Amino acid sequence: MKRKGIVALIFFGICGAFVTGAFWFFQQRGQSSEQSSKLKEVTIQLKWEHQAQFAGIYVAKEKGLYEEQGLSVTIERGGPGAPPLPQVLSNKAEFGVAGADDVLVAVSEGKAIKAIAVIYQESPVAYFALKESGIKTPYDFVSKRVGVREGTGTYFTYIAMLNNLGIDRSKIIEVPAITTEISLLLEKKVDVLPGFRINEPKIANRMGYAVNIIKPEEYGVDIYADVLVTTQDIIYQKPELTRAFVKATLAGWEWAVQNREEAVDIVMKYASGTTREHQRDMLEETAELIKRSPTVKIGQMNFSKWNRTYSLLRQYDVIKNDFDIEQAYTTDFLK
Repeated sequence: MKRKGIVALIFFGICGAFVTGAFWFFQQRGQSSEQSSKLKEVTIQLKWEHQAQFAGIYVAKEKGLYEEQGLSVTIERGGPGAPPLPQVLSNKAEFGVAGADDVLVAVSEGKAIKAIAVIYQESPVAYFALKESGIKTPYDFVSKRVGVREGTGTYFTYIAMLNNLGIDRSKIIEVPAITTEISLLLEKKVDVLPGFRINEPKIANRMGYAVNIIKPEEYGVDIYADVLVTTQDIIYQKPELTRAFVKATLAGWEWAVQNREEAVDIVMKYASGTTREHQRDMLEETAELIKRSPTVKIGQMNFSKWNRTYSLLRQYDVIKNDFDIEQAYTTDFLK
Protein backbone atom coordinates (compact mmCIF):
# COMPACT_ATOMS: atom_id res chain seq x y z
CA MET A 1 0.00 0.00 0.00
CA LYS A 2 2.83 2.31 0.92
CA ARG A 3 4.50 1.51 -2.37
CA LYS A 4 1.33 2.41 -4.33
CA GLY A 5 1.15 5.71 -2.48
CA ILE A 6 4.73 6.56 -3.31
CA VAL A 7 4.20 5.69 -6.98
CA ALA A 8 1.11 7.88 -7.05
CA LEU A 9 3.01 10.78 -5.50
CA ILE A 10 5.79 10.42 -8.07
CA PHE A 11 3.26 10.23 -10.89
CA PHE A 12 1.41 13.36 -9.79
CA GLY A 13 4.71 15.12 -9.17
CA ILE A 14 5.82 14.41 -12.73
CA CYS A 15 2.47 15.56 -14.09
CA GLY A 16 2.69 18.74 -12.05
CA ALA A 17 6.18 19.46 -13.28
CA PHE A 18 5.08 18.84 -16.87
CA VAL A 19 2.09 21.17 -16.56
CA THR A 20 4.21 23.86 -14.91
CA GLY A 21 6.87 23.51 -17.59
CA ALA A 22 4.33 23.61 -20.38
CA PHE A 23 2.69 26.68 -18.85
CA TRP A 24 6.07 28.44 -18.59
CA PHE A 25 6.97 27.49 -22.18
CA PHE A 26 3.76 28.82 -23.69
CA GLN A 27 3.88 31.90 -21.48
CA GLN A 28 7.41 32.67 -22.69
CA ARG A 29 6.41 31.93 -26.27
CA GLY A 30 3.47 34.24 -25.91
CA GLN A 31 5.65 36.99 -24.46
CA SER A 32 8.18 36.51 -27.25
CA SER A 33 5.42 36.64 -29.86
CA GLU A 34 3.97 39.74 -28.21
CA GLN A 35 7.39 41.42 -28.19
CA SER A 36 7.92 40.52 -31.86
CA SER A 37 4.52 41.94 -32.77
CA LYS A 38 5.49 45.22 -31.12
CA LEU A 39 8.56 45.63 -33.35
CA LYS A 40 8.15 48.28 -36.03
CA GLU A 41 8.88 46.87 -39.47
CA VAL A 42 11.16 48.94 -41.70
CA THR A 43 13.15 48.29 -44.86
CA ILE A 44 16.54 49.60 -45.89
CA GLN A 45 17.51 49.64 -49.56
CA LEU A 46 21.23 49.16 -50.21
CA LYS A 47 22.95 50.86 -53.13
CA TRP A 48 24.66 47.72 -54.41
CA GLU A 49 24.90 43.94 -54.08
CA HIS A 50 25.43 42.43 -50.63
CA GLN A 51 29.05 42.96 -49.57
CA ALA A 52 31.22 44.30 -46.73
CA GLN A 53 30.42 47.84 -47.87
CA PHE A 54 27.28 47.39 -45.75
CA ALA A 55 28.75 45.32 -42.90
CA GLY A 56 27.46 47.58 -40.13
CA ILE A 57 23.87 47.11 -41.28
CA TYR A 58 24.16 43.32 -41.31
CA VAL A 59 25.77 43.41 -37.85
CA ALA A 60 22.98 45.60 -36.47
CA LYS A 61 20.43 43.04 -37.65
CA GLU A 62 22.26 39.84 -36.70
CA LYS A 63 23.39 41.12 -33.29
CA GLY A 64 19.90 42.27 -32.35
CA LEU A 65 20.78 45.97 -32.27
CA TYR A 66 17.76 46.89 -34.36
CA GLU A 67 15.49 44.79 -32.13
CA GLU A 68 16.88 46.57 -29.06
CA GLN A 69 15.60 49.78 -30.64
CA GLY A 70 12.19 48.22 -31.32
CA LEU A 71 12.77 47.60 -35.03
CA SER A 72 12.39 44.62 -37.33
CA VAL A 73 14.56 45.46 -40.34
CA THR A 74 14.46 43.98 -43.84
CA ILE A 75 17.63 44.53 -45.87
CA GLU A 76 17.12 44.77 -49.63
CA ARG A 77 20.13 44.35 -51.90
CA GLY A 78 20.74 47.01 -54.49
CA GLY A 79 22.17 47.12 -57.98
CA PRO A 80 21.24 48.55 -61.38
CA GLY A 81 17.62 47.40 -61.05
CA ALA A 82 17.07 48.81 -57.55
CA PRO A 83 18.55 52.30 -57.13
CA PRO A 84 18.08 53.43 -53.52
CA LEU A 85 16.61 56.91 -53.93
CA PRO A 86 13.62 55.91 -56.12
CA GLN A 87 12.90 53.01 -53.75
CA VAL A 88 12.86 55.34 -50.73
CA LEU A 89 10.96 58.14 -52.46
CA SER A 90 8.28 55.68 -53.62
CA ASN A 91 7.90 54.36 -50.04
CA LYS A 92 9.14 50.88 -50.96
CA ALA A 93 11.82 51.38 -48.31
CA GLU A 94 11.89 53.72 -45.33
CA PHE A 95 15.67 54.09 -45.44
CA GLY A 96 18.44 53.72 -47.97
CA VAL A 97 22.18 53.89 -48.54
CA ALA A 98 22.97 56.36 -51.32
CA GLY A 99 25.83 58.49 -52.57
CA ALA A 100 26.09 62.01 -51.15
CA ASP A 101 26.34 63.31 -54.72
CA ASP A 102 23.09 61.55 -55.67
CA VAL A 103 21.35 63.08 -52.66
CA LEU A 104 22.46 66.60 -53.60
CA VAL A 105 21.35 66.12 -57.20
CA ALA A 106 17.96 64.79 -56.06
CA VAL A 107 17.40 67.71 -53.68
CA SER A 108 18.38 70.18 -56.42
CA GLU A 109 15.58 68.61 -58.50
CA GLY A 110 13.05 69.20 -55.71
CA LYS A 111 12.91 65.66 -54.35
CA ALA A 112 12.07 65.36 -50.63
CA ILE A 113 15.06 63.24 -49.61
CA LYS A 114 17.49 63.89 -46.74
CA ALA A 115 20.75 62.41 -45.48
CA ILE A 116 20.57 61.49 -41.78
CA ALA A 117 24.12 60.15 -41.26
CA VAL A 118 27.34 59.76 -43.24
CA ILE A 119 28.88 56.30 -43.51
CA TYR A 120 31.85 56.96 -45.82
CA GLN A 121 33.64 60.07 -44.58
CA GLU A 122 35.90 59.72 -47.59
CA SER A 123 34.99 58.61 -51.09
CA PRO A 124 36.25 55.18 -52.20
CA VAL A 125 36.64 56.52 -55.76
CA ALA A 126 40.24 56.16 -56.92
CA TYR A 127 42.35 55.54 -60.00
CA PHE A 128 44.59 52.52 -60.47
CA ALA A 129 47.72 51.78 -62.47
CA LEU A 130 49.97 48.75 -62.59
CA LYS A 131 53.03 49.39 -60.44
CA GLU A 132 55.29 48.42 -63.33
CA SER A 133 53.90 51.35 -65.35
CA GLY A 134 55.50 53.91 -63.03
CA ILE A 135 52.22 55.89 -62.88
CA LYS A 136 51.98 57.21 -59.31
CA THR A 137 50.25 60.61 -59.50
CA PRO A 138 47.78 62.39 -61.81
CA TYR A 139 50.73 64.19 -63.40
CA ASP A 140 51.76 60.82 -64.81
CA PHE A 141 48.46 60.54 -66.72
CA VAL A 142 49.85 62.74 -69.50
CA SER A 143 50.29 60.76 -72.74
CA LYS A 144 48.73 57.69 -71.08
CA ARG A 145 45.46 55.87 -71.81
CA VAL A 146 43.08 56.76 -68.99
CA GLY A 147 39.72 55.01 -68.70
CA VAL A 148 36.84 57.46 -68.22
CA ARG A 149 33.18 56.82 -67.41
CA GLU A 150 31.19 59.95 -68.23
CA GLY A 151 28.17 60.68 -66.06
CA THR A 152 29.54 58.83 -63.03
CA GLY A 153 31.15 59.92 -59.77
CA THR A 154 34.51 58.68 -61.03
CA TYR A 155 34.27 61.10 -63.97
CA PHE A 156 33.59 64.42 -62.26
CA THR A 157 36.11 63.49 -59.55
CA TYR A 158 38.68 62.89 -62.29
CA ILE A 159 37.93 66.24 -63.97
CA ALA A 160 38.11 68.10 -60.65
CA MET A 161 41.41 66.46 -59.72
CA LEU A 162 43.01 67.42 -63.04
CA ASN A 163 41.71 70.99 -62.81
CA ASN A 164 43.03 71.36 -59.25
CA LEU A 165 46.48 70.40 -60.52
CA GLY A 166 46.33 72.42 -63.74
CA ILE A 167 46.74 69.32 -65.93
CA ASP A 168 45.73 69.75 -69.59
CA ARG A 169 43.22 67.00 -70.46
CA SER A 170 44.03 67.29 -74.15
CA LYS A 171 47.40 65.73 -73.39
CA ILE A 172 45.75 62.62 -71.94
CA ILE A 173 44.46 59.77 -74.11
CA GLU A 174 40.96 59.28 -72.67
CA VAL A 175 39.44 55.88 -73.37
CA PRO A 176 35.71 55.27 -72.74
CA ALA A 177 35.37 52.55 -70.09
CA ILE A 178 31.88 51.12 -69.88
CA THR A 179 32.86 49.14 -66.78
CA THR A 180 35.47 49.27 -64.03
CA GLU A 181 36.44 45.63 -64.59
CA ILE A 182 40.03 45.18 -63.46
CA SER A 183 40.67 43.12 -66.63
CA LEU A 184 40.81 46.38 -68.62
CA LEU A 185 43.93 47.29 -66.65
CA LEU A 186 45.47 43.84 -66.38
CA GLU A 187 45.09 43.24 -70.13
CA LYS A 188 46.63 46.69 -70.70
CA LYS A 189 43.66 48.07 -72.61
CA VAL A 190 44.09 51.16 -70.42
CA ASP A 191 47.01 52.46 -68.37
CA VAL A 192 44.79 53.98 -65.68
CA LEU A 193 41.45 52.57 -64.53
CA PRO A 194 38.79 54.40 -62.46
CA GLY A 195 37.04 52.44 -59.74
CA PHE A 196 36.69 51.93 -56.01
CA ARG A 197 39.62 51.17 -53.79
CA ILE A 198 37.53 48.83 -51.64
CA ASN A 199 37.25 46.52 -54.64
CA GLU A 200 39.35 46.51 -57.84
CA PRO A 201 42.88 46.81 -56.38
CA LYS A 202 42.09 44.03 -53.90
CA ILE A 203 41.16 41.74 -56.79
CA ALA A 204 44.35 42.67 -58.67
CA ASN A 205 46.52 41.99 -55.63
CA ARG A 206 45.03 38.54 -55.15
CA MET A 207 45.75 37.79 -58.79
CA GLY A 208 49.40 38.64 -58.20
CA TYR A 209 49.47 42.16 -59.67
CA ALA A 210 50.93 45.12 -57.76
CA VAL A 211 48.83 48.25 -58.23
CA ASN A 212 49.41 51.93 -57.49
CA ILE A 213 46.35 53.74 -56.10
CA ILE A 214 45.84 57.43 -56.89
CA LYS A 215 43.45 58.94 -54.31
CA PRO A 216 41.56 62.13 -55.29
CA GLU A 217 41.43 63.45 -51.71
CA GLU A 218 45.22 63.75 -51.78
CA TYR A 219 44.78 66.22 -54.64
CA GLY A 220 42.05 68.43 -53.19
CA VAL A 221 38.91 66.41 -54.00
CA ASP A 222 37.70 65.42 -50.54
CA ILE A 223 33.98 64.61 -50.51
CA TYR A 224 31.42 62.44 -48.73
CA ALA A 225 30.31 59.14 -50.27
CA ASP A 226 27.79 56.66 -48.76
CA VAL A 227 25.11 58.24 -46.57
CA LEU A 228 21.96 56.98 -44.84
CA VAL A 229 18.85 58.60 -46.29
CA THR A 230 15.13 58.83 -45.71
CA THR A 231 12.28 61.07 -46.80
CA GLN A 232 11.36 64.36 -45.19
CA ASP A 233 7.92 62.90 -44.41
CA ILE A 234 9.42 60.10 -42.30
CA ILE A 235 11.70 62.55 -40.51
CA TYR A 236 8.76 64.78 -39.58
CA GLN A 237 6.16 62.09 -38.93
CA LYS A 238 8.37 59.40 -37.35
CA PRO A 239 11.34 61.11 -35.70
CA GLU A 240 11.72 58.47 -32.96
CA LEU A 241 11.75 55.65 -35.49
CA THR A 242 14.39 57.54 -37.49
CA ARG A 243 16.49 58.13 -34.39
CA ALA A 244 16.25 54.45 -33.41
CA PHE A 245 17.32 53.33 -36.88
CA VAL A 246 20.31 55.67 -36.99
CA LYS A 247 21.40 54.72 -33.48
CA ALA A 248 21.32 50.97 -34.17
CA THR A 249 22.98 51.29 -37.58
CA LEU A 250 25.88 53.36 -36.27
CA ALA A 251 26.27 50.97 -33.32
CA GLY A 252 26.44 48.15 -35.86
CA TRP A 253 29.25 49.92 -37.67
CA GLU A 254 31.15 50.59 -34.44
CA TRP A 255 30.91 46.88 -33.60
CA ALA A 256 31.98 45.83 -37.11
CA VAL A 257 35.07 48.04 -36.99
CA GLN A 258 36.06 46.70 -33.57
CA ASN A 259 35.32 43.03 -34.37
CA ARG A 260 36.29 42.66 -38.01
CA GLU A 261 36.73 38.89 -38.26
CA GLU A 262 33.33 38.17 -36.74
CA ALA A 263 31.83 40.96 -38.82
CA VAL A 264 33.11 39.20 -41.95
CA ASP A 265 31.42 36.00 -40.72
CA ILE A 266 28.16 37.95 -40.62
CA VAL A 267 28.75 39.53 -44.06
CA MET A 268 29.22 36.07 -45.56
CA LYS A 269 25.66 35.14 -44.54
CA TYR A 270 24.51 37.70 -47.08
CA ALA A 271 27.30 37.85 -49.68
CA SER A 272 26.92 34.49 -51.38
CA GLY A 273 28.98 33.92 -54.49
CA THR A 274 31.99 35.79 -53.15
CA THR A 275 35.01 34.88 -51.03
CA ARG A 276 35.71 35.54 -47.39
CA GLU A 277 39.14 36.90 -48.31
CA HIS A 278 37.65 39.50 -50.64
CA GLN A 279 35.08 40.59 -48.04
CA ARG A 280 37.76 40.82 -45.35
CA ASP A 281 39.90 43.03 -47.60
CA MET A 282 36.88 45.18 -48.41
CA LEU A 283 36.00 45.63 -44.74
CA GLU A 284 39.57 46.62 -43.88
CA GLU A 285 39.48 49.39 -46.49
CA THR A 286 35.92 50.38 -45.57
CA ALA A 287 36.91 50.81 -41.92
CA GLU A 288 39.44 53.43 -42.98
CA LEU A 289 36.84 55.30 -45.02
CA ILE A 290 34.16 55.48 -42.33
CA LYS A 291 36.37 56.52 -39.42
CA ARG A 292 39.24 58.64 -40.58
CA SER A 293 40.54 59.65 -37.15
CA PRO A 294 39.81 59.12 -33.43
CA THR A 295 38.10 62.53 -33.34
CA VAL A 296 35.62 61.66 -36.10
CA LYS A 297 32.61 59.68 -34.92
CA ILE A 298 30.95 57.25 -37.30
CA GLY A 299 28.00 59.01 -38.90
CA GLN A 300 29.27 62.51 -38.20
CA MET A 301 28.81 65.18 -40.88
CA ASN A 302 29.20 68.93 -41.20
CA PHE A 303 28.29 71.87 -43.42
CA SER A 304 31.85 72.45 -44.62
CA LYS A 305 32.26 69.07 -46.28
CA TRP A 306 28.73 68.97 -47.63
CA ASN A 307 29.45 72.37 -49.15
CA ARG A 308 32.65 71.08 -50.77
CA THR A 309 30.72 68.18 -52.28
CA TYR A 310 27.99 70.54 -53.51
CA SER A 311 30.48 73.08 -54.91
CA LEU A 312 32.23 70.37 -56.91
CA LEU A 313 28.96 69.14 -58.42
CA ARG A 314 27.83 72.69 -59.18
CA GLN A 315 31.15 73.64 -60.74
CA TYR A 316 30.97 70.78 -63.23
CA ASP A 317 27.28 71.25 -63.96
CA VAL A 318 26.20 67.96 -62.37
CA ILE A 319 23.87 70.17 -60.32
CA LYS A 320 22.09 72.67 -62.57
CA ASN A 321 20.86 75.22 -60.02
CA ASP A 322 21.78 76.83 -56.70
CA PHE A 323 19.97 75.82 -53.52
CA ASP A 324 20.43 75.77 -49.74
CA ILE A 325 22.46 72.60 -49.11
CA GLU A 326 21.10 72.32 -45.57
CA GLN A 327 17.94 71.05 -47.26
CA ALA A 328 19.94 67.92 -48.14
CA TYR A 329 20.93 66.72 -44.68
CA THR A 330 20.19 66.91 -40.96
CA THR A 331 22.38 66.18 -37.94
CA ASP A 332 19.38 66.01 -35.57
CA PHE A 333 19.63 62.23 -35.22
CA LEU A 334 23.35 62.22 -34.43
CA LYS A 335 22.93 64.05 -31.11
